[in-house]
Amino acid sequence: MKRERFSFGWGVWMASSAISAFLAACGGDGEATSGNAFCGEGTLWSAEIKRCLPDESACAGGTRFDAASNACVPDETLCGEDTVLLHGTCVLVDDTITGDVTEGVEPNDRTFGGTPAELALPAENKSITFTGCITPADFDGDGTEDDDYDEFLVTVDAPTLVRVAVDGVHGLNAAFLVRADDEALSNDAWQRIGIDPSSDMAERDVFLPKAGTFSLRVGDFRSLVYGPSGNERTCYAGSLKRLPLPAASTVALGDVTMAPFGAPGFYSLTTSKGQIPSPLVAADPDAAKQVIPALVVLKGNTYVASIPSESFGGFAAMDVWGAGAGDVYTFVADYEFEAEVGTAGDYYMAIDAIPSAPLPADGSPSFTYDESLPFKAYYFDGTEGDVGAFVFDGNSAVTMSVYDATGTRIARKLSSAQGDGELWFQIPSTGIYYLLVSPTGLDDGQTFTMDETWTAVTPTVPTLGVPTNVSLASVSRGVFLLNVASADWASFAVSSLSGLSTVKLRAYPFGATGSLDADLAATRTATLNASSSIGHVLLGLDESLLVTVENNAAHTAGESFEFTVSERDHNDLGTRSPANPLPATSYAFGGDGSAYFLVRAAEGAAVTLDASPLGGEDLRIVTLTRAEVPARSINDAGAGGAESGVVRVDASGFIAFAVERVAGAGASFSLAVTAEAPAYAAAAGSTAFVDVCANADVKFTTDERYISTATALAPLAFSFFGAAETTMKVSTDGWLTFDTYSGSGVENAPLSFPNTGETFHAVVAPAWTWLEDVTVCIKRSSTAVTIEWKGVDGFGAFLGETVPAEFETVLHANGTIDFVYGPNHAVTGAVVGMEDRLADAFVNVHEEPVAGSSIRWTPAN
Repeated sequence: MKRERFSFGWGVWMASSAISAFLAACGGDGEATSGNAFCGEGTLWSAEIKRCLPDESACAGGTRFDAASNACVPDETLCGEDTVLLHGTCVLVDDTITGDVTEGVEPNDRTFGGTPAELALPAENKSITFTGCITPADFDGDGTEDDDYDEFLVTVDAPTLVRVAVDGVHGLNAAFLVRADDEALSNDAWQRIGIDPSSDMAERDVFLPKAGTFSLRVGDFRSLVYGPSGNERTCYAGSLKRLPLPAASTVALGDVTMAPFGAPGFYSLTTSKGQIPSPLVAADPDAAKQVIPALVVLKGNTYVASIPSESFGGFAAMDVWGAGAGDVYTFVADYEFEAEVGTAGDYYMAIDAIPSAPLPADGSPSFTYDESLPFKAYYFDGTEGDVGAFVFDGNSAVTMSVYDATGTRIARKLSSAQGDGELWFQIPSTGIYYLLVSPTGLDDGQTFTMDETWTAVTPTVPTLGVPTNVSLASVSRGVFLLNVASADWASFAVSSLSGLSTVKLRAYPFGATGSLDADLAATRTATLNASSSIGHVLLGLDESLLVTVENNAAHTAGESFEFTVSERDHNDLGTRSPANPLPATSYAFGGDGSAYFLVRAAEGAAVTLDASPLGGEDLRIVTLTRAEVPARSINDAGAGGAESGVVRVDASGFIAFAVERVAGAGASFSLAVTAEAPAYAAAAGSTAFVDVCANADVKFTTDERYISTATALAPLAFSFFGAAETTMKVSTDGWLTFDTYSGSGVENAPLSFPNTGETFHAVVAPAWTWLEDVTVCIKRSSTAVTIEWKGVDGFGAFLGETVPAEFETVLHANGTIDFVYGPNHAVTGAVVGMEDRLADAFVNVHEEPVAGSSIRWTPAN
């Protein structure tokens, strides 16, 4: 199921309304009616820019007022040509000046596989300086000059406030970008930018919101607009100063605060249980709107989330879920960047909340429907591993949605037109949850009422072979947790049915989110009565199974039955390989005229099953899916004949099958099993990534998904799965085919090979996924053909992220194949493997390839 964040934005609407009310109280144009009441000692209110400034005598000669720190600081404009301000002093920049840290050897930007220099975090109120030069060059070897960004790394062990200043000399228009080596911050698109187009210096305070490593990249601002800028003399001197974290101002729901952009503003709110605060930072509507407001949220000292405004002069806001009684949240009002320094003006910090209440103990929630806030939020506690059940009956059609403590929806159920229904879902972790009740059939002002029963069911763990008595007096389903390690092949049966004649059994991955049978579909569904049973292969599953059993007809109180989980009667043939065949062995038929088997072998191995009758019977070999659904029937020889078939082992690593007696009365038969090795053996390779684009025989670049025309392999003579191949077609999505193919190259990647859903095969896929802005290069020789891909992950690009793709396939004359991943490769989730022309023989890699690694495929024959 796709997990969705709460996105109604009603808290944002309320916070915006609070700002509007605040502005109205301060006058129609947003100007405070009594500004000096906001100003501290030694400062005066400026009605022109609506902020407090030092009075005329506050800043001594040689200093200026710094709005970011609200303090007098050295005036860097006093520094003459070829000097920079370091540690408050004008320093002459010449060929010998160095900071505490000098930029690393080029390229030192990790975009090009470089190694950044490291900045040791200084003590509070102390600085560390760094220097370097911005000189564009062809860092990636593609023949085109690249921007030069000098990268430095700084590591903090807690949320930290720093001031970064970078001063350009010899014509450098200094700018910097701060990002985090952290998944949560990257997912939230956290970044801070320092630029000043009108100056050669960029300076600002940066709040680093959690422990971890942060990247500081220094460059020339003009590179963002005009392309690579700089030369060997365009240099910079910078400093990073650690500042004390200011004490947060205490706020309450409904408060609106106004302050100037510059130094981050810290605001503290203590919550009650189940509250959903909605902080909002908005730019002053009267300012120049050349600023991107940003908001950061901490719970205690722990990072929660951050968000930037979607536009200049806009607002940044979020709804904060999961509050407990007495939790202290810090809301940080900040900005991502200011396009024109000194024009940002003020921001407004507003704190409101989505109304919430505890889930009523009497099971009868009611409220007046309001079109402006068309839902009611109720909170409750959940325990990890339990299954929640809401049974409800409202006076209107209604949508019931469950959200977790992060504001992520984990389940949703739409009622019938009459307003009744059941919402079943798994509880993934212990903590607070929210039920959002959204009537869909009421007019504004009408009262919604509902009878609701909430039950947390702890799944029963059955003992193999021992019946479990189930009473459905209070809920409509019996719920069981089946550990996959308890049996390789399980059998399910019911008995002692009372009040019902058949039951419906459903199985789900344990711990998966989603409304059962709505967002989360069952992986197995079956109908059982007292005389039937079903089997399910558990071997190789990564997670346990949640199994529910209910009346196959309408539920009525008082139903009961016994549920039994047993080991399926089968023969375990162990692991077979070329060196370990199973010789002809006699096996007995079961009471239903069938015998069941499990055999293990390497993925992609060809396993031959030979079944021979011992008394003239007609035999049939039936391969089975994990759910015991027939996949293939082998019944060619007729009465008295031996049946034989070759079956490929898929990613599960096993074959489940049955030998059935179609006709005859014999009690046993003979079975032999042999296994051939997969067509290729995979091992860690030693081939290094070498860019071939500069001397490529074939090269094409596109921002669209595309496949090349037929490209000859000559002078290479190459064999693939034992067949000679002479031409190939290469897709920009990280795969190639030797087969006849007439598509556009826009093909969805399979879950794994074999790709039986397509009409083309003979595929080599070092990283089959959606790629954008791709360059494909092909270099041929008599000993090898190299196919290189460079681009970005298409899914990441869709989300505004840059995830580089950099990999090669090398086809060697001796039939070996290398998959080589460059130092910048970061794409995940791609399909990696190969298949032959019949989609019969195949190989897969299920681990994510690592940047700088390679895989060598060696033919078995």
